Amino acid sequence: MLNSHTRTSRFARHLGALAMLTLLSLALSACESEPQAPPPPPPDFEFPIDIQVTGPEDAPIGAAAVELDGQIVGFTDADGIFKATLVEKPGTEVSLKVIAPEGFRVAENGELVDQLRVTETIGGQLSSLPLTLKPKVISMRHTYMGWVQANCDDRIKEGACNNLPIHLDGEEVARTDDRGVAQFAFEGVPGRTAEVTIRTPAFEPGVDGSPYFEPARPAYELALGYDETIFRIQQDFTDPTVKKAPRRSTRRSTTRRTPRKKTPPKEDEDNNHIINLW
Repeated sequence: MLNSHTRTSRFARHLGALAMLTLLSLALSACESEPQAPPPPPPDFEFPIDIQVTGPEDAPIGAAAVELDGQIVGFTDADGIFKATLVEKPGTEVSLKVIAPEGFRVAENGELVDQLRVTETIGGQLSSLPLTLKPKVISMRHTYMGWVQANCDDRIKEGACNNLPIHLDGEEVARTDDRGVAQFAFEGVPGRTAEVTIRTPAFEPGVDGSPYFEPARPAYELALGYDETIFRIQQDFTDPTVKKAPRRSTRRSTTRRTPRKKTPPKEDEDNNHIINLW
């Protein structure tokens, strides 16, 4: 038989255990009801961007534009190289594109769409993987020939059409010879245009021997194509301030002669010039 003290002690222990279970249940319920905090975002990494653009015979191509996610972020240098660093989180998808400069087009490996990635090194550190592009471009340029003939009439002093500068898109490419002829070669892109100008000298009033050219500095627009590769330009010049000299007549003045009348031979009165020997 248990005494009252023993019964009381056992009852107190049961109450304590029940209270502990109740508190633990309430604590678990409170934790389940509270929202869980999101995990911290991954840290940013530095991703190198390495681009090298080459053309025919692996020649470096400068001035090629580099697009990142549709926005131009730079251009290749004279060695065809572009380098940069992108600070971003791993797993981000990016697009990288190379736009060829004027006169070229990208033949291969000109665009990259990928996710930024990291790798674990031997020491357990995370290292970012670079974004690399090595596109090849090909030339769209063709070689063209220009032939210019400048003709000066007799109103302009002799030799005025010699040594006239010929400009192509604002730059001198040739000069006319003593015949007024100039020839030059140039490169262009089919579908584009080029402008040729004969740079006649400016007229200087009051200066003796300064010719006045009409038309003055004529310009011609050349439509570049695939078939026509030789352009011929012929231009006549005159000086309207000089009166044209009248032509000299070279006809000789002659006096018309009256034709002589033919007279029949005179006959002898006796008509006996025939001698008959018989």
